[in-house]
Amino acid sequence: MEALMVVSLAILLQTSLTTTAEAQFDPYASIYKMCPDDSNNYTSGSVFQFDLGNLLQSLARQAPSNGGFFNASTDNNTVYGLVQCRGDLSPRNCSDCLARSVTEIIERCPWRRQAVLRFDGCLTRYSDKRFFSTLSTDDPQILYNVNNASDEKLLNGQVGRLLNGLATNASSDSSRFAEGEISYTDFVNLYGLVQCTRDLSESDCLACLIQSMGDLASCCSGKRGARVFSASCYLRYESAPFYSVLTPPPPPPLVEASPLPGAGTHHINSGGDEQQIQSTDSLLFDFATLRLATENFSETNKLGEGGFGPVYKGELSDGRQIAVKRLSRNSVQGIVELRNEVVLVVKLQHRNLVRLLGWCLEEEEKLLVYEYMSNTSLDKFLFDPTKCAQLDWRKRYKIIEGIARGLLYLHEDSRLKIIHRDLKASNILLDRDMNAKISDFGLAKMFNVEQTQGNTMRIAGTYGYMAPEYAIRGQFSIKSDIFSFGVLVLEILTGRRNSGFHESEQAIDLLTYVWRHWTTGTTQQLIDRALPEQFPSIEFQRCIHLGLLCVQDNPAKRPTMSSVLLMLSSNSMSVPAPSPPAYLLSDESSESIALLRDLENATGLSNQHVSTTHSKNIVSITELEPR
Repeated sequence: MEALMVVSLAILLQTSLTTTAEAQFDPYASIYKMCPDDSNNYTSGSVFQFDLGNLLQSLARQAPSNGGFFNASTDNNTVYGLVQCRGDLSPRNCSDCLARSVTEIIERCPWRRQAVLRFDGCLTRYSDKRFFSTLSTDDPQILYNVNNASDEKLLNGQVGRLLNGLATNASSDSSRFAEGEISYTDFVNLYGLVQCTRDLSESDCLACLIQSMGDLASCCSGKRGARVFSASCYLRYESAPFYSVLTPPPPPPLVEASPLPGAGTHHINSGGDEQQIQSTDSLLFDFATLRLATENFSETNKLGEGGFGPVYKGELSDGRQIAVKRLSRNSVQGIVELRNEVVLVVKLQHRNLVRLLGWCLEEEEKLLVYEYMSNTSLDKFLFDPTKCAQLDWRKRYKIIEGIARGLLYLHEDSRLKIIHRDLKASNILLDRDMNAKISDFGLAKMFNVEQTQGNTMRIAGTYGYMAPEYAIRGQFSIKSDIFSFGVLVLEILTGRRNSGFHESEQAIDLLTYVWRHWTTGTTQQLIDRALPEQFPSIEFQRCIHLGLLCVQDNPAKRPTMSSVLLMLSSNSMSVPAPSPPAYLLSDESSESIALLRDLENATGLSNQHVSTTHSKNIVSITELEPR
């Protein structure tokens, strides 16, 4: 990145940057290119060369009359191409920019099977692999004005407010483009422009722009102008007008939003109506407002701390209580988590999910604002020797059912398909009526509706809740969430933690402990001592049965959340016998193994688990990130 900054600075010095946009603006300046060498270049006279030339010329001709954007592939799918003009270009300027761009991309990236070239006025991209509707933020390039602001703190705050507003407006508009301004001093405004390629979804566009704002915050504090480029989006701000240079528009009507207390007020024109602008701006909070609400993030207001930063209680000027998560200032993971939370949670509305009220990316701060949950998290009750008595059977059953309904919404009922990946007791929050709400979507993954599982080389989660296929092989799916749910159910029923579990007869995990009592018919010994003697034992047995079904070693045998809710609501439903859970220990006595074999013979289960799943869990996870 340092080398990139040196090159970027040299480019700006060579072009003699001044504070006026006209002097620094060149619509055809080649300021971003990516020519990856995959050692499989095309050759002169090849079919690929012929198809590439024809496709790019066709795209350049069609884009100006299609709003400045067009993507297509050749009939034989040898080449995929995309072109896009900046949203403020006239059709004629768009046509001129693309005509030059499609010619120069071949000259600047000779013989490459994939390439990206972005002038300040237009973008051309092609590949031999389909890339449409796929987010790409690799290898961003950052350019900045060498002049510093006299009041760095003021400028950073206003830049954050401006770009936050533009990002939310652009991502929610079909054009994926927004431009606007905000006052900086009494006599100077700041001007901004953001754009994503129009094939991106709303959520991917917002994710790209948030990532770009994070890149900007890490390099360009106090700079009077800067730009961030990637293959999928473009972001720029200046202290003088620049987007009117190509095609001066009439002055746009100023629309003043009606934000939440503390939310930023902006004058932005992005092609949307007033209602749309109000709904997106209402997500923005000023850092000063959040600092005041939390009494400067005082220790007395601290609710807890996770792997990405502390959470504080706050109160807005209208008396509404909030919870503010203050992400680590220097953590790249913090940016990723903020992006995940904003992109996912703002689109998810369910009574069993914690509601995101807003966010702030300002003054090197990354903050998320949630509804305040007066009873904090489940672990604060469940594992506290005094508070656990407040969780009677009805409340515990209600919490289990609430978590199940929240997961069902994430997995099957929402517009998106979400894998949470970090379901645990501390991420289940309780409102004043002890209703359970799932929180913390920093590690969540969004799937296509047809997609069933994903893989990752970077294992992140919490020991004791991770499914074996995820912890060992990096495979995650709705069934890995269901494993975590099963662990949670067994913890709620027994009042014991799975992680760090100890019993007097042996130091074993909770899953093995519950399984042993299940196989010997002594599940009454699992009942949390904090529960009163009189409670529905049939429901308890059914929940133990359900928990063991969810933590089975084989993901295919774990039930779906829709099946889980049916089991919870029906005492007459036939429920299959569980197979041994994951991580079952190998030091079982011969008596226990005989009992397992008897159970398997009685239920028709394969006895392969006796020899294959009773191995010690000695998995070493070097990139584990407890939350």
